[in-house]
Amino acid sequence: MGKIDFYVLKDAKYSEKDRFACRLCEKAYKAGYKIHLYTNDKSHTEALNELLWTFSDKSFVPHSTGTDAKTTSISISSEVAQDEYGLLINLTPNIPEFLENFDRIAEIISETENDKQAARERYSYYRKQGYTLNNHEITI
Repeated sequence: MGKIDFYVLKDAKYSEKDRFACRLCEKAYKAGYKIHLYTNDKSHTEALNELLWTFSDKSFVPHSTGTDAKTTSISISSEVAQDEYGLLINLTPNIPEFLENFDRIAEIISETENDKQAARERYSYYRKQGYTLNNHEITI
């Protein structure tokens, strides 16, 4: 069973999830992880793609849209990851159907009620499945 980290962004709006995902992605990339950022849809993928290029003028996070890990260590897509990755950053309100393919999963939660409720449901599901769960409160 993999490990799942819930990052609860204190006093954060839903829109701040993507910026935190970029920071987390940068940290994981520097630690040697292959990362898949799982998005809601194609427009979310494109927005996150742009943000990864611009969120920090002091960093470089090489990435691509799509699910081909052979071209880059970081992919962004609303599709199922086909290649081997170590970390899934779930930016959707859903339980990814392909989560068993990952060693680690990161769930990023804003303070909006809809986001918190969807996270509670995912947390309950993961606990029933026997995953190791960790909670981290992050002040933005």
